[in-house]
Amino acid sequence: MCVAGNILILLVFSVAAALIGTPIRQQFPELSLFLIAFNLTLPMVVWMRFRGMEWRPTLEMAGSAFAVVILLIGLVWLNLVSSSILQMKVGSFCGLVCAGMFAVMLFRLNLYTSNHGSHQHPTQATS
Repeated sequence: MCVAGNILILLVFSVAAALIGTPIRQQFPELSLFLIAFNLTLPMVVWMRFRGMEWRPTLEMAGSAFAVVILLIGLVWLNLVSSSILQMKVGSFCGLVCAGMFAVMLFRLNLYTSNHGSHQHPTQATS
């Protein structure tokens, strides 16, 4: 997730900076966090679906990334933390997102600790 997400982040932010002429992270910090969350989430969703994971747990994982963004923005808007947190390093943000995903996993331990072969579709027996 983090490798593919960081590649997407680099591409998106490079193109955005070229189009608007200024680093998007400084100009639009809230929007940039949503873009980072999306770019981290997209490869994860693709990989989870490729591995046969159902939509519900996949969307729960994806939602946790956006929940972290909303929490951070809310804390800034309530003046509980400095607005500089919105421009944290991507690696630090990735760590927070992973912590949020871990929290989601705790509610479905049996799903994430079981044999991954159970995610595959059953094959029909031949007679």
